[in-house]
Amino acid sequence: MFKAMKQFTDQFGPAGTDTGQLSKDERAKRHAAQKELDDQLKAAPGADRYQTCRYEHEWTYGPLNAIAKEYSVPKQTAFKVINLRTVAQEQAKQVRADTSMSDDQRKEALAAIRNETESAMARVLGQDAAKAYFKRTSWTRQPGK
Repeated sequence: MFKAMKQFTDQFGPAGTDTGQLSKDERAKRHAAQKELDDQLKAAPGADRYQTCRYEHEWTYGPLNAIAKEYSVPKQTAFKVINLRTVAQEQAKQVRADTSMSDDQRKEALAAIRNETESAMARVLGQDAAKAYFKRTSWTRQPGK
């Protein structure tokens, strides 16, 4: 399991890192590889193990570890950010797929998701740690991608 996660990180960089500099094609390849990795991990024994593995991978390779250390945030508290991000990305994905919404409604709904997620993360991490997290990641600018 960890070998597959390391291969993904070596090829595409850590999960949760800024992908804003990637081309649309590169982002699509990264997304497909992430989905394949997730499917492999889910197929391993136990959903809890998958979640623990995913959290540890993000802790090891993503920006949360450094931020948690810098702002004295406990590891388990920082893990809550992963859950918040996952929920926000799923909500954003559903909004983007909703063809009944106008562009303005979609933008408004995505902004509301982003604002609520940022507020929730600030409550979990603390305002300063949350600001640092938002600066080091791109997904809050475009949730669901």
